[in-house]
Amino acid sequence: MENALNIMKSIYYLIKFADGEGSKIGEIYERMDNMMGQVKHIMVANKYKDHCPRMEQIILDRWEKMSIPLHCLAFALCPRFYDSYFLESPTARRAPNLDREVMEGVVISFERISKGA
Repeated sequence: MENALNIMKSIYYLIKFADGEGSKIGEIYERMDNMMGQVKHIMVANKYKDHCPRMEQIILDRWEKMSIPLHCLAFALCPRFYDSYFLESPTARRAPNLDREVMEGVVISFERISKGA
């Protein structure tokens, strides 16, 4: 039960954040990435660590269903993620413009925007 609670706590905090008031789209991408790292960290020292790849795949499959290129664009345009304090934190972070997946989403977003203009 403790293992399940530790994993679900990370997921719960992401859902709670997304359900809060205010503009969240720019931070959802970062929070999802952090949540995946927390789940991996919990599973490494877990007696069920053999199930980690399957759990990770379930979470990623769900993320792919709900993630849209606009999340990447909002993430890349959020100034907070370029701040030196954010980038120099103990966890390995990089600016959104250096993340290939994010920039692919940005390009797709701009293509969609330009087609609609």
